[in-house]
Amino acid sequence: MLIGLVSPTRTINYELLRYAARQAPALVVDCANAADPHRLYPEFPHETLGQIYVIELELLYKFRDILKNAPRYAARVRARTVVVTTCDYLFHYQDPEENRDIHHHCWELMRGLGQTYDVRVGILAHSEHLEFAQKYCDRVESQIINPNLRIFETSPNHRMTESRKPRFDQLEIRN
Repeated sequence: MLIGLVSPTRTINYELLRYAARQAPALVVDCANAADPHRLYPEFPHETLGQIYVIELELLYKFRDILKNAPRYAARVRARTVVVTTCDYLFHYQDPEENRDIHHHCWELMRGLGQTYDVRVGILAHSEHLEFAQKYCDRVESQIINPNLRIFETSPNHRMTESRKPRFDQLEIRN
């Protein structure tokens, strides 16, 4: 299943890493230069942190190449989940149309990966990837905290009180 997790800030990447630790063994495709499992110590033991396999990348084309091979990588490490951090800041060529085509292909690859694995993708709320997520994900979840009302919003039409705070299968968003 492919699930997009929307956040207004890049802290979603840290929470995705925490989710990967809870679901270890896990494969993390780190597009945001944010996945350092050792930041999670002592919350998680070293044995768990050793089961988080991180692939770091900085190029849009490399992202697509990694996703093409992700099923093989995930099988090799016996991953229970695959996490993809926010991919808004990958280096690319200055051709917006070509970049959009590659992003489109990446989302197709992630949807295919989601047919076999639990895949969680971080999406910044102001990102063009929100449109892709709404098209390709089985589910898109967001958690926007309004500190003035102390209400947690899960979508524009649905609100829950703090005592019934929604969670992304134990994924906690902190601003």
